[in-house]
Amino acid sequence: MPRTFPNTRRFHAEEGQASLRNVLRAYAAYDPEVAYCQGMNFLTGLLLTYLPTEGQAFAALVVLMEDRKLRSFYHRSMALLQVGERARSNGQGAPGMSTGVVRPTRGGA
Repeated sequence: MPRTFPNTRRFHAEEGQASLRNVLRAYAAYDPEVAYCQGMNFLTGLLLTYLPTEGQAFAALVVLMEDRKLRSFYHRSMALLQVGERARSNGQGAPGMSTGVVRPTRGGA
């Protein structure tokens, strides 16, 4: 947990780390099939930064994982991540997703 947002004061303090741990443990209990996967701490830390309570951060995490389909990135099969990687390697974006890659043009902006 200490490596999550190392330059953010909130997560240097034990209270911030405890909040992060509480939300992640709650999600792991809520969805034991996914439980915890590396990287979820950054998403959860971002939610805790902008939402006032652990309960609201947990609720937002559930919405992102279920309604916005991020669960497939963190599921043991990593199915959505594999689809995105295959599409990216073929020069295409995954359906409904941006690759987030900006390709520079020759000759400047």
